Amino acid sequence: MGMGDLLTIGQVSRRTGLAVHTIRYWSDSGLVVPSGRSAGGYRLYDGTAVARLELIRTLRDLGFGLEAVGEVLRGRSSIADIAGVHAQALDAEIRLLEVRRSLLLALARSADAEQAQGLVDRLATVSAAHRQRLIDAFVDELAASVHPHSPERAEKLRSWLPAELPRDPTPAQVDAWVELAELVNDPEFVSITLDSPATSPADAASGIDHGPVLRPVRAAMDDGVQPVSPQARQIVDAIVGDLPRSRWRELADQVDTYTHAKAERYWTLLQILNGQPAMPPAAPLFAWFAAALRFHGQHG
Repeated sequence: MGMGDLLTIGQVSRRTGLAVHTIRYWSDSGLVVPSGRSAGGYRLYDGTAVARLELIRTLRDLGFGLEAVGEVLRGRSSIADIAGVHAQALDAEIRLLEVRRSLLLALARSADAEQAQGLVDRLATVSAAHRQRLIDAFVDELAASVHPHSPERAEKLRSWLPAELPRDPTPAQVDAWVELAELVNDPEFVSITLDSPATSPADAASGIDHGPVLRPVRAAMDDGVQPVSPQARQIVDAIVGDLPRSRWRELADQVDTYTHAKAERYWTLLQILNGQPAMPPAAPLFAWFAAALRFHGQHG
């Protein structure tokens, strides 16, 4: 058809495959304006209007809302800008669908009816989507608190802390994911972790090696050595080296940041989600070391 030829709404419907009521609705919404009226008052459309209808259909098929379509047609936003925003929204939706898929797979494989019912009961209190949003929000806040002046390092830390269900999770990973969402909603845990970034997995990202402390302390605790004993003093001397005894209490205060069980549990849950072997609990070892530092720093 020529751009100047006029078609009735029925003819446009047959040409484009769009329902008459859809064309009428888009016209009433102001997305496409009829090019004229017939003698009987019926709407008529020229080639430009038909092309506009085709564009609207394409954008709608891509998932654009009518408001976003109107923004594009009125030139207030480019298709590229709106497509980018919409793609991000679809990414989020796909991610949540992946979470639901993982949970359904875990339930389908569960041979323990009581365990499956327990998971359903826990999910009933808070939706899967909301749990994942809680986890994502906490990871964002943690990354920002560790690297407040470096968006690049914060983003790297976010990518290093995947806190979501695998596509084919084990029952242990499902349990860890559910517990993680509950933990990041605990005000005490959030306060501990954000106020003391050293208690977070950021330590591993920073390359901190606690082995020289944990190995001898674990051996001492396995042997029943008490923090106030002479043997403990020898262990402290070996660990702190030339650090003046006047600074041992200060060091003990720093070590205290590693004794929070909830912060350590967060790290353990991440390891389970990532399919890594969970490290043995270290909080009791740091508590032993801090107690030994304080006692021998005071009593010589």
